[in-house]
Amino acid sequence: MKKVLIAIFSMIISVNAMALTFEGKLGFSSDFLEQDGVYFNMGLDIYGEQRTILQPGIGFLFADFYSADGDSDLSTLDKLPVYGIAKFNLVDIGGGIFFLKAFGGWQFFDDSNYDGGLYYGYGLGLDISKISVEYFLTKENYKHNGVETDNDFGTIAIGYYFN
Repeated sequence: MKKVLIAIFSMIISVNAMALTFEGKLGFSSDFLEQDGVYFNMGLDIYGEQRTILQPGIGFLFADFYSADGDSDLSTLDKLPVYGIAKFNLVDIGGGIFFLKAFGGWQFFDDSNYDGGLYYGYGLGLDISKISVEYFLTKENYKHNGVETDNDFGTIAIGYYFN
């Protein structure tokens, strides 16, 4: 996990000289794995600065699940999804831009009982000035103690763009 984080931060520092747009965001989902608890994520998406119809990017999330009862073994599930992004800026209405987004990549876990797997999804949102509000559906695949698991869940996220 440390090597992945070092690679990500090295990439960010090396591309910072280019004209890029960074979006820091926070998200949550109350239906993650259909359990009582809340799934939080904090992420960074990096896009080309120019707003065109297709805006490619890369991103990663620091994600965690907090169980309502505290007894679930998922209460310590820390994961790091890393993914590519295709953001489609569709309609500009009074300074707000509606967009569709698709993403796909791999997720890493900070627990030896979990093996990483695919992390992908799609969503829609609205950019207003430097603020972004989006809803996306995520699908993921990983192994827990050798048993393959497929999950899907919806997430609401609020982001802030900075250069």
